[in-house]
Amino acid sequence: MRSFRLFLTGTLTILVLSGPFGGTGAHATRDILEPESGALLGAWVQNGELPSHYDEVVAFEQELGRQLDIAHIYRPWDNLWWNEEEDHLADGRIPLISWTAAGTTAAEINSGSQDGLIAEKADAIKALGTPVFLRFSYEMDQPPSGPRYIGPPEQFIPAWRRVHDIFVARGATNAVWVWCAIAWNFSPKAQIKAPDFYPGNAYVDWIAADGYNWYPEKPGSKWKSFTEIFTYFYDWAAPKGKPIMIGENGVQEDPAQPGRKAGWLRDTAAAMKAMPLVKSYVYFHSMSPKGYNFRLDTSGSAFGAFTDLAMDPYYNQGPPPPPPPDPLPELFEDGFESGDLSEWTSAEGMEVGSEETRTGSYAARQRSVGSATYAVANLDSARTDLTYRIWFKVISQATTTTLIRFQSTDLPSLFSLNLRGNGDLAFWNGYTLSSTVSSTGVDPGAWHDLRVHLLIAGVASEVTVELDGVIVDDLSSTLSLGSQPLTSVQLGNSALERTYDVAFDDVSVTAP
Repeated sequence: MRSFRLFLTGTLTILVLSGPFGGTGAHATRDILEPESGALLGAWVQNGELPSHYDEVVAFEQELGRQLDIAHIYRPWDNLWWNEEEDHLADGRIPLISWTAAGTTAAEINSGSQDGLIAEKADAIKALGTPVFLRFSYEMDQPPSGPRYIGPPEQFIPAWRRVHDIFVARGATNAVWVWCAIAWNFSPKAQIKAPDFYPGNAYVDWIAADGYNWYPEKPGSKWKSFTEIFTYFYDWAAPKGKPIMIGENGVQEDPAQPGRKAGWLRDTAAAMKAMPLVKSYVYFHSMSPKGYNFRLDTSGSAFGAFTDLAMDPYYNQGPPPPPPPDPLPELFEDGFESGDLSEWTSAEGMEVGSEETRTGSYAARQRSVGSATYAVANLDSARTDLTYRIWFKVISQATTTTLIRFQSTDLPSLFSLNLRGNGDLAFWNGYTLSSTVSSTGVDPGAWHDLRVHLLIAGVASEVTVELDGVIVDDLSSTLSLGSQPLTSVQLGNSALERTYDVAFDDVSVTAP
């Protein structure tokens, strides 16, 4: 259950706890959704493949393995529909409503001509019946030519205060006000000064900023860390005494350095802990309007790094995910903590050492410049349905090497999952003597989770390959593998004249 701090104004009141997001009580007590520890985690999720944005949030959570604390929603100035907000609240997420003022101007708001529309939105948000984040007129500090610029500071500040006061007058005190500017505009080098647009502490509950690592697609951009992007903003916001939100954030892949995006996300998880007043982090899991790809599934390593962030208790403020299904019985497992290959039926050239480990003190390693390096484990009984899982790390590689292999009664190489010399995955079907190459590559220098599920059913056999929790579509299909059951599994490469250096850890074979 989430635990939030409450913002008290005026005299002391008695708090009545209710609802999924903490408490509601007399008018002098407001729940501003600040967690008592750690940071809330949210995202804007959009890929255009499912019927609704709500469906895409749910699908993303299923891949991630947890529910988001915050569901980010963009709303136009004259928005009429609030169904998605209601759906997220029913599920236990907090809506972050980014209500743009594009379509009006600060001068029009100050004139009173927009009061009726503002009152309608206040009534609609009040009707939601529980606290929600309201990021009104975000990125107001864009240049005058920008779509979200509605006027200079001397016009924007009274406009913000007018909108805020109308909400209060209509009783929409469940709106938690998020003032959000552009992170760069807190830099001394910025031509536009974001602090000039600040309406004052009395009119703001949270202070936020949007910032991206624009490299490499944006012309003239440089690779920037999370700390470089947000330090000036944080230093300005911290003395204000308000919880801080990262309203939008994203990073792109660096084609010249595979795995750099994943490293950036891991560094970001640590960097936010060094900014303890950051109480909410909202990622932009989508393509930007200009076509920059900030999606987290651009590589398995990037998605895995964000999953690690999401599962860190510091960011895991939401309700616990549903319990996992009962584990499959393990037919074979080896974490190599024995320091040798004694669990395996036979082995050749494979080593066990402590130089490269994922967990524990030991891991296996295949290093070769031409010889075979592998281990084979016989199953206790023949099986037609197996899942083979390993963790592996490519230290170096010059040629194709086999990672895992399934062996049947009559084919010692029935199905092999290989890593090509260029880093792409591929499989070899020993029954049809054919190969399939994937467009999915593997980042060297990082541990990867590989799972291969094989179902033997003649021409209706099935294979599913997962890398770092993401199904590799072009290696997962129905195919012909004959009808002979599986009798053993192989780890590593038995072919000659290959050059590679790969570490293995936490091997398991399971069956239904």
